[in-house]
Amino acid sequence: MYPADHNFKYHSGAVLIASASVTVRSVTAKSYVTQQSDSTGHFGFLSIAPGHYDVSIEKSGFHSTIVHDVTVNVGTTTTLRPQLTIGAMETKVTVTAEALVDVTQSALATVIDRQNIDSLPLNGRNFTDFALLTPGATTDGDGMVSFNGIAGNFNNYSVDGGNNNNAFFSQQIGRTSIPFQFSEDVIQEFQVTSSGFEAEFGQAGGGLVNSVTRSGTNALHGDGYYYILDSALNANDPINKSLGIPKPPNRRQQFGGTIGGPIHRDRVFYLANYEGQIRNEPLTVNNSAALVGLPDGFFAAKSRYSGSG
Repeated sequence: MYPADHNFKYHSGAVLIASASVTVRSVTAKSYVTQQSDSTGHFGFLSIAPGHYDVSIEKSGFHSTIVHDVTVNVGTTTTLRPQLTIGAMETKVTVTAEALVDVTQSALATVIDRQNIDSLPLNGRNFTDFALLTPGATTDGDGMVSFNGIAGNFNNYSVDGGNNNNAFFSQQIGRTSIPFQFSEDVIQEFQVTSSGFEAEFGQAGGGLVNSVTRSGTNALHGDGYYYILDSALNANDPINKSLGIPKPPNRRQQFGGTIGGPIHRDRVFYLANYEGQIRNEPLTVNNSAALVGLPDGFFAAKSRYSGSG
């Protein structure tokens, strides 16, 4: 179930046509939903997942119209004004959709889509770090995102329309125990709003990160990845070399995979993901008299993060 803030709205201009049939069909999944216009000739489709759609409009006594490649983004309203002309039912008019400004909201918002997520490098693969690409966003010193100088504890995070906040620590779920909750591989896109968001996204004095997860499609698709940082590939610090201190061991490994496909073509799909991290990082301490007598290796640190899926 997707948030109700993904909207399609349709009307045909000056003369509105009642009881016309409108079908919204996903370009990738081929699933579709159909409605008829109301008595005033208006249409409204709620809970539409972000993606690309073909929209067809039919009415007896009028030419059928198809609008191709209509883009729907998270947290926005897509408005179309298709024109139906009088003619035979079997005649079709094809229209190519153009990018339109969303005039239904006044919020200062940026959408980070799948193309950005796939193309831009991200150290650690925490997808919320992409929020730093938006105007007015920076880090607050505690590893969280600050919007317009407000501490990261006052932000609001939602995933697929559900609350994703840790009420005790006033931050995103998972931040105190794991690096992140969702791999960037399962995020379809997310909207970052720094001001002017609606009351439905309350409990935020800072900013809003409204995320939507991916779905499988009719095509079976998967990927795998493995990232490694190892001190064996790095030079020793010059200060350590001058003091005769050996290079400390440091290894970070990040790995996982995603697979998605159809359960019932054009109807039901699946997407599964696993991501894990293993870190062996050095711990630096001040060699003072208080440490005398401690056994060797007392401060050896090795942490292991569980996977997310």
